[in-house]
Amino acid sequence: MFKLIRNYREFTAGPIMVAASWSIQTATSGKVWFWVGVGVFALAFVIWFLSWTNGPLCDPNSPFQGHGVWHLLSAAAVGCLYKYFRAEEGTQTT
Repeated sequence: MFKLIRNYREFTAGPIMVAASWSIQTATSGKVWFWVGVGVFALAFVIWFLSWTNGPLCDPNSPFQGHGVWHLLSAAAVGCLYKYFRAEEGTQTT
């Protein structure tokens, strides 16, 4: 699988960079963070699923470890949801 993803750092950093640039352009809406978080978590889930034992991303001798990427992307998704909840905090009416 490592042959398919030649530069795994760009593969993992790409969605995070896209999310950051998108959020800068639409900083007035907290809902962007929600959808970016959902998308990043969906990508993390796919990588987690494909990195099971004997899966396409399962290669113990590779520097690209699907389980590690899953941890990083899940953390990024939690960060996005944190930003979403912080942005939505002041918009509720009582």
